Amino acid sequence: MRERYTCYDVTGSTLEEIQANVRSNPSRPLDKKGVAFDATTGAQVEFTWITAAGGDGCRATQITASLWVEQIYPRWVASPSGPQSPPQEWTASFVALRMHEDGHKQIAIDTTKDAFGRISALRIPDCADFDSSARTVVDDAKAIRIQKNEEYDIATNHGVSTT
Repeated sequence: MRERYTCYDVTGSTLEEIQANVRSNPSRPLDKKGVAFDATTGAQVEFTWITAAGGDGCRATQITASLWVEQIYPRWVASPSGPQSPPQEWTASFVALRMHEDGHKQIAIDTTKDAFGRISALRIPDCADFDSSARTVVDDAKAIRIQKNEEYDIATNHGVSTT
């Protein structure tokens, strides 16, 4: 798994000022639908496999899963005329935001592991058909990840409440 963290700078001396700066920040990340959020987590998964025919049909003898996760967060920076450390409320708010986004990352990890297991378990009569069956597993895993992320956001109100 590869992870990338990208930050956009925000300023303010109170939680309210920082939140206002986040909401008005042109670097605030957009989800795939173009909706702006304080932070986002994106994931891309790629699978490769080598197949072999055996007595129980064609199966994958080698599978590689590559998962790339990118998280985008606001980063508080001191202004020349303001305090040199963020207010405690911002720190607590950021920790909650990070926990929420890490929930999205865990969904990507879990659905990747599940797809890996499903590809490992595939037994197809003809190796010529293995790729299309495995691609279906990968496509299904992506759809499940999207659904789980949407359900997670509904359950947590995009991180406002915890579950």
